[in-house]
Amino acid sequence: MLSSRLLKHIGRHNRFYMRTEPFFRWLASSFQKSLDAVLRKKWIAAALIGLARFSSPFSEAACRASCPHRGQERGAHRRDRARGHVLEPMDRIMTGLVEDVIRQVPERESMTS
Repeated sequence: MLSSRLLKHIGRHNRFYMRTEPFFRWLASSFQKSLDAVLRKKWIAAALIGLARFSSPFSEAACRASCPHRGQERGAHRRDRARGHVLEPMDRIMTGLVEDVIRQVPERESMTS
């Protein structure tokens, strides 16, 4: 209630709003039209999903071409390491933390179970 008294409505919007608002209205209306079209004809949605599924190998290949080291790292981790390799560093950190608590805190029986 207080904010409605503080924020008075000014009769006119500023120039930035007047210049950009038609674009955002067009963007919202075109999105609404395309969404209505997809919901009216379900096969369009299936075609778009199929197109996205079909184009993903090409986009991954383009990503590897633009950044070759990134693709090699990701593939190397998948092939060379076991499934839980991501959790190993966190396990070492937590083990070290528990060992520090056991050494330094006299009330450790209530803290670690």
